[in-house]
Amino acid sequence: MKREDEFETPHAPEETRDAATEEAAESAPAPAPFARNRLFVGVAILAVFAVIIGVRLMDRPADVPFAGGQAPAGASATVDPVAALDEAIAAGGPVVVLFHSGACPSCVATQEAVAGALPEYPEVTYVEARTDDPRTSPLYTRFSFQFVPTLFFLSPGGEVLSQHSGVVAPDVLRSQLDALVGGEG
Repeated sequence: MKREDEFETPHAPEETRDAATEEAAESAPAPAPFARNRLFVGVAILAVFAVIIGVRLMDRPADVPFAGGQAPAGASATVDPVAALDEAIAAGGPVVVLFHSGACPSCVATQEAVAGALPEYPEVTYVEARTDDPRTSPLYTRFSFQFVPTLFFLSPGGEVLSQHSGVVAPDVLRSQLDALVGGEG
C-alpha cells in the first residue's frame, strides 16, 4: 500500500499547463449577459419587492382617520389625542378611545366597525389614538394595553368601564356601546 505522498498524480509539464490554461481562458466564450448580470437582476428583484412591501405597510396620512377617509359622527378628527380625550371627558359624555396603528389589518377592521356603529350613538365621543403618532405617547400612562387594536369605553367622568383588544365584531361593539350609554359597566 502506498503512502499519501507516494501516489502519482498526472501533471503536465509546467510550461504546457500554463500555456494550456491560458489558451483555454482565451478561447472560453464570454459569459452570457444574464449570467454576468445575475447579481444585478437579483438585487433589482429584491428592491422591487421591498418597495411593494413598504408601500403596503406605509401608514395612511395622520389626517385620514378611517379607511375611505370618513370619520364617524362624534369623532375627534385626528387632532392631538391627549387634547381630544381631555376635551371629551370635560364635555361630560361617554367616550370611546381606540388605540391602533395604520399598518395593522385588524386595526382597520376595528376602525370600520366603529365607523359603522358610532352614528347610532351620537352621545358618544370618539377619540382616536394612533400608536404610530408620537402625540399619543402621553396616553400610554393613562391606559394599560399590550396589543392593538384596543378599545376603551369610558364613563362620562373618564373612568374605564371596559376594554376590548383585537378585532371587535359589530354586535360585540354595539353591546359595549349600549352598556356605555345605558350607564352599565
